[in-house]
Formats: sequence, structure tokens, C-alpha cells
Amino acid sequence: MKKNILIFALTAVFSASLFAGSPAKNKKVEELLELTQWKQMMQSIDAQLAPALGMLGASDAQKAKINSIVNGKEFKTAMMAELVKVYDAKFSEAELDAFLTFYKTSAGQKWITTMPAVFQESMVAGSKVSEKHLGPIFQELQKKMKQ
Repeated sequence: MKKNILIFALTAVFSASLFAGSPAKNKKVEELLELTQWKQMMQSIDAQLAPALGMLGASDAQKAKINSIVNGKEFKTAMMAELVKVYDAKFSEAELDAFLTFYKTSAGQKWITTMPAVFQESMVAGSKVSEKHLGPIFQELQKKMKQ
């Protein structure tokens, strides 16, 4: 039994290393994430997390613990490792090179700094359109649920 577990563990480690990106490609992903300010986006999400935790009834101690974890080095390192895997699976090295080239331009930098506001305004616009066109249907559904 122990031999089977050892063989399974070694196979899993070996298989994972086969599918991991090259160190050079991983560095490009890390550079892209830094260039696109992923840490700032994480801080923005962290700021939005506090009100959500309050709505869930989290105590001050629980909020502090979550905040400590999310802002800790271990969490950020683990998050970076997972993001590298995602980017590695979705983009070729040539595509990463193209992204890096674009994001280093003034247009790329504007994209990075402007897109959060564009996304936010798009969400508001989408909500307005949805409310106008789908609001009556949702109101009917809510009435049926109350019955």
C-alpha cells in the first residue's frame, strides 16, 4: 500500500512538472501580471471584501484574520503561482510577448489604468438596460416566489 502511494505521489509530481510552463514563460507571466497591476487589483478586491464580510455577519476578529491572510506573503505567493498556471494554460509564449509589448506602450498603460473605470461604468450601464428590459419579468417572478 505504501509503495502504491509513493508511486502515485511521484507520478503526480512528475506529471505536474511536464505540464508546467518553462521558467522563461513563467517569468513572462509574472512580468505581465506586475505590468498590469494585479497587486493593485487584489487590493481593490480586498477593499470590497470588508463590506461583504459585514453583510455575512463576520465578527471584527474574523475580518481581521481574513484581512491578515489576504494581505500576507504566503497568500500572495500562492495566488501568483495559480495565476501563472492559468496564464500558462491559456496563452502561448508568443502571445505573452505581444501582450508585454503592448502593455509597455502608452496606449497599453492607458488601457491598464482606464479599464477598471470602463468596467465599472459598463456594469452600471448593463444594470440600467437589464432593469428596463427585464425588470417587469423579475418582479413577476418575485411575486410568484412570495406566494
